[in-house]
Amino acid sequence: MLQSSPALAAEPPAEAVSLRDFGAAGDGSADDAAALQRALAQSMSSGQPLWIPAGRYRIGRPVVIRAGDYPAHAPTFALGPRIIGAGAGRTIFQGLANAPLFDLDSNADHRARFQGVFGSLFQGFTIAGGGDGIRLRTALNVTLRDLHILGLSGTGVEIVCLFGDNDGSNMVALEQLRVENCRGWGIDAAAAPGANEISFLHLRHVFVQGCGTASSAGAPPSGGMKWKGQVCTLDQCAFTLNENCAFYIPGEAGLAQTLDVQSTAFENNKRRQILCTGISAFKARNIQLYNNDAYPAEVGCDFEGSRNTIRFVDIDGVVVRATAGNGRYTAFRIGGTHAETGSARVRNVVWENFDYPGQTRFQGWQFEHVDQCCDLQAAAGGLTFGPVGLGNKVPLRLRGIGPAPSTSGEWTEAHIESPLVLNERLSAGRHHIYLFDDRNVKRLEASTTNPALDPASGYLVKANDASKLFVGSVETDGAGQVRVVRS
Repeated sequence: MLQSSPALAAEPPAEAVSLRDFGAAGDGSADDAAALQRALAQSMSSGQPLWIPAGRYRIGRPVVIRAGDYPAHAPTFALGPRIIGAGAGRTIFQGLANAPLFDLDSNADHRARFQGVFGSLFQGFTIAGGGDGIRLRTALNVTLRDLHILGLSGTGVEIVCLFGDNDGSNMVALEQLRVENCRGWGIDAAAAPGANEISFLHLRHVFVQGCGTASSAGAPPSGGMKWKGQVCTLDQCAFTLNENCAFYIPGEAGLAQTLDVQSTAFENNKRRQILCTGISAFKARNIQLYNNDAYPAEVGCDFEGSRNTIRFVDIDGVVVRATAGNGRYTAFRIGGTHAETGSARVRNVVWENFDYPGQTRFQGWQFEHVDQCCDLQAAAGGLTFGPVGLGNKVPLRLRGIGPAPSTSGEWTEAHIESPLVLNERLSAGRHHIYLFDDRNVKRLEASTTNPALDPASGYLVKANDASKLFVGSVETDGAGQVRVVRS
């Protein structure tokens, strides 16, 4: 059973190899790279975990981890290291400038064959400063747990896949991991073009903050996390204060397959919260998109399919918040020749703070069709609109509760429990009646403006205001008598 409490790492595991026995000083001054490399070799050859006592260890060259023994019963799988510190903040590594501190790989020629490193564990330490943090390649059943990675000039965690199956990693778990203030990516798990064999990547309680270097380039060169693989799950994670993009899915050959985002927050990331330029199957449940004046975004969820396929996007349950200074912001955008909008949906959005000037709810999205089950009726003293025995459903476009009504809200299934009444006295002539959402109140409006077909929804709407649904027309004579026109 996996141990999830950092306190469990405060004491060395039984029969562990201790780094201090190999001459490491742990004083933040002496270079402990050679001692760490020797201790690691001993622990891997003996099959024992490597214990890193509390201290600050300066590492002046990469710790290269290459699997050595491929047993006869499993010639493609060698056992990986188990490196266990006294806990994040207790065991601290100071890395070097231009290379990963830990570099894990097999000894295979990845162009010709596959060999993997099985069952590695990195647990209970901090990497503070240096180039890159942890680099994984052909890592199978590997866990990174109770780690704090910060202040790097490069990437926090990198999972490499250049040749597909021959060097792809799978069953990689990142747990209780905090990555912050890395100038590259916080986490880079994007396979190279033509490959997507980084499979079954699971992030749980991962916090990525303040990563990336500001850039005006189209494709983000750095930021929170970059991923392209097969089957990735984010569970109770957070991305905040990252430059360029919080989560980036590049569209390339070897299309990303199956991303599942659960109970995850994207808060105050610049430019874009989520950018996807190619994927097959994206699901999100119970997520948050927050931005304020100091950390403005241009788009919340951006699915850009101009070059690569985007299909089967299913987002259900989102809280959106953006302040007045974050104008020119679109919460959800989808488009491009290769975006299959018919298979893309966003549902159940809570607009906690939105609809300021320049803010758009949806661009390019479709919504589920809602049958019109209500009817317009003439009644004494006015008009009513309500159920007629076939149900009480009606499509309604939400206009928002912000300072300005949204003209890009979603179409939802509304219910008319009791007939709405229009008591307005109408002048002689023909009038068209429209149903609309007035800050969460359903209202009727009479207008001489003709209805028009809204091509995005298929509903008849007011010609100059697609947020108002056409529900019927009436004619009024000089005496004020109203007749509903059915044709």
